Amino acid sequence: MNLPFLKKIKIGQIEIEREIAETKKNLDDFKQEVRNNFSIISTNINTIGNLSNTTNIYLSDINDIKHQLKEKGKDKATTDEAAQIKQEVSVDEDYQMALVRTRIKIEARLRELLDKKLTRWADKEIKYLSLNSLIKLFLSEYPDYKFLAQSLDFTRRITNGAVHSQSIPEGEAKEALDIGVKTMAILNNIID
Repeated sequence: MNLPFLKKIKIGQIEIEREIAETKKNLDDFKQEVRNNFSIISTNINTIGNLSNTTNIYLSDINDIKHQLKEKGKDKATTDEAAQIKQEVSVDEDYQMALVRTRIKIEARLRELLDKKLTRWADKEIKYLSLNSLIKLFLSEYPDYKFLAQSLDFTRRITNGAVHSQSIPEGEAKEALDIGVKTMAILNNIID
C-alpha cells in the first residue's frame, strides 16, 4: 500500500511520524552500503582463494643462467666438483632438503669468502647479514664473478621457497639444484 501523502500513522497508543522521501533515501543508502560490503568480501575471498603455496620459475631465466655458468664458469670449476657437491646435498631423495642444504652451503661459503662470522658468540649479540646482502657484498668485492649474480639470485629465490615450506615442483627443484651446485663449485674454487 503506497500512501505518500501520509506522514503520521497512529495505531492504538503508538504514533509513528516519518518523512517517506527520507526513509526511501536511507533505505537506498543502506542497500548501497550492503552491496559495497558484499563486493569487498567477495574480492577478499577471491584473492585468498587464488593464493597458492608455489614458487614460479621462468624457463628463460634458467636457460640464461645455465649458459652463463657454462661459458664464464668453465675455467673456475669442474663438472666433477659440481657432481660431488650434488651428491653431498642430495643424501636422500628429498629435493626440498637438498635445496635447503644447498642454500646452507652457499651461505656458509659466502661468509667464509667475505670473512663474516660463522659461529655465535655467547658473550656478544651478532647480527648476521641475510643471504641477499651476502650476495650483493660478494659481487662488489669479487667483480670477476659478477656473472654469478643471476645464478646466485635464482638459487636464493628457489631455496628460500624450500626453506619456507613452499611446494616446489620436482622438475623446477632439479633445475635449481643443478644451478646451485654448479654455482657452489665455482665458489669453492675461489682462493681467499
